[in-house]
Amino acid sequence: MALINKMLVGESLVGDGNEVAHIDLIMGPRGSAAELAFANALVNNKDGFTTLL
Repeated sequence: MALINKMLVGESLVGDGNEVAHIDLIMGPRGSAAELAFANALVNNKDGFTTLL
């Protein structure tokens, strides 16, 4: 398995109109800024809305 030793960020938008898929991706090693941002996004929802990383 490949070792990820840096933070990786990606985005994809496919389709148009009502048939659209939008993915934002963040990857990084455990103990990194990526892990901290992901964990904070999960626990800090405001007014019923999920956080966008």
